[in-house]
Amino acid sequence: AEGLGCRVPDVLVASTGPIGPPLPIDSICNAIPDAIGALNDQSGTEAATAIMTTDTVNKEATAVGSGYVIGGMAKGAAMVRPDMATMLAVLTTDAVLSWQALETMLRRVGDKTFNCLNIDGCPSTNDSVFLLASGAAGVRPDLEEFEQRLHDVCLDLALQMARDGEMTDRVITVNVRGAVNDAIAREIGRTMTDSDLVRASFYGGDPNWGRLLAAAGAGPFPVNPNAMTVSYNGVEVARSSVQLDYARNALLATLRQGDFSVDVEVGTGEGQATIYACDLTPGYVTFNSEPS
Repeated sequence: AEGLGCRVPDVLVASTGPIGPPLPIDSICNAIPDAIGALNDQSGTEAATAIMTTDTVNKEATAVGSGYVIGGMAKGAAMVRPDMATMLAVLTTDAVLSWQALETMLRRVGDKTFNCLNIDGCPSTNDSVFLLASGAAGVRPDLEEFEQRLHDVCLDLALQMARDGEMTDRVITVNVRGAVNDAIAREIGRTMTDSDLVRASFYGGDPNWGRLLAAAGAGPFPVNPNAMTVSYNGVEVARSSVQLDYARNALLATLRQGDFSVDVEVGTGEGQATIYACDLTPGYVTFNSEPS
């Protein structure tokens, strides 16, 4: 705060790395003057690179609104489950907005983007998302437009993290429909994509709908087996929890090409959510079995 000429409460602290060991405070404090002295127009990209841990690429996104800009950076490649886990994100805008409006929009957008990201089903301790508004543009934006632009940036960052998940081969978009409400739809999606068996089937490109429904049914939220349907890449494979006849070999060939989508109808209401999940690969197991 002293080096930047700002108040102590204006400095926000985020942490990443192994769980348990204390931060090297002396090293951090000694590096602050050099970091402040190096600030320039490209510092955003430098910061996005500096916060990387097991990430293989830095992650940035921008959106342009009516007279203002929203920018963001994030890190996270493992221990990333809804509720963000070791994911860190910083979002900035030059629009003029109150902190109350920023908080309200960030919570809504975060629930549809960062909190719908599930790389490996493992939550951690240090998740943080910051949204800062400088007001430098002097523009008071239309709130609906601003929230949509904010959503675009956050979803872009979330998908970048999914694609950079540790040893991930593919990203699977899981659409949950027909839950009691949107929040429960998101929780059902989390429960399904937490399952190692489900994620292993994603790796194999296997339309193993039974694993999905078993995981959903094992969770604490209501589902209706008599109304549940499952589709992979738009091909319906089960209806009312009964397998259908479908061109299995053709579907397998499609699923094994890369990313794919899964649609699950749970039959208890009108709530819906989309989860962005990753497969469970042998490489992930090997990487995370090594001492850190």
